[in-house]
Amino acid sequence: MPAKQLSSKILKFEDNLEIPEEVVSELNEIAEKITTEISWQKGDILMIDNTRILHGRRAFADDQRDIYIRLCSPAFSF
Repeated sequence: MPAKQLSSKILKFEDNLEIPEEVVSELNEIAEKITTEISWQKGDILMIDNTRILHGRRAFADDQRDIYIRLCSPAFSF
């Protein structure tokens, strides 16, 4: 199951109409089918282009983990 499922109580169409629950359920099913698990190993680094990839994570507990985040504009055009 994806880390955070879509909720029809939070998501709305641009005109503020609610998205039907069956549509939200279908989107959650599709998200689960296309989710790729990452088998992390110590020292691994993952770089993601937020303009091209929908990403998230599942819950975990690790008080020894360091998280480094770098946000920037690309030095090249798409």
